Amino acid sequence: MKKILIITAIFMFTIINAQQTYSIAYNGNAYIYKNNNKIKDDIGALDKFVGDWKWTSPTNPNTFLIIHFFKVLDWNPNPSNNYFEDTILGNYRYVENDLEITNTLNFTELSNVYANNFVSILANLDNVVPFDNVSINMVDIIKSKNCKAEFKIVDVNATVQTATWQMRNTEGIKFKMAVISGFTLPNNIILTKQ
Repeated sequence: MKKILIITAIFMFTIINAQQTYSIAYNGNAYIYKNNNKIKDDIGALDKFVGDWKWTSPTNPNTFLIIHFFKVLDWNPNPSNNYFEDTILGNYRYVENDLEITNTLNFTELSNVYANNFVSILANLDNVVPFDNVSINMVDIIKSKNCKAEFKIVDVNATVQTATWQMRNTEGIKFKMAVISGFTLPNNIILTKQ
């Protein structure tokens, strides 16, 4: 009888703590962000964002922005809460009048958000069909400030893919005495997938 209880207890513990896998289509439901869960891109929703996206100034071809997105499988954004998700991370390069203003394309650190070379773009898929929009948390390296951006593919079925890019300041209390306004990167622009 004692062995049966022990086996039952072990079985119940295993079921309770077993890893659950959820579709990225459920992204945004807080209950899935818990220990041992995986949020998988089982529908390929992130794939359309992967690659290089470029904006060139209409008045100066030597001024451009490149945003590079890449897909990471089973990324753990919060080591204290051991869940894993497929996500989009990225970096950028901005050149103005042939002078490189900022370049984070070589930032490769994925596990330590406080590292100097941590990727500069974290994208979250908005959970709305046709999954053509990502909300971005990013760092403006030159101005040393966090900001948000919206990246929306204009037409997912178009032969030439374009996307809108709109940045905004993060909300909340600012502890620095002088708040730096504006952004280093161009804002309210349309990028083309390369």
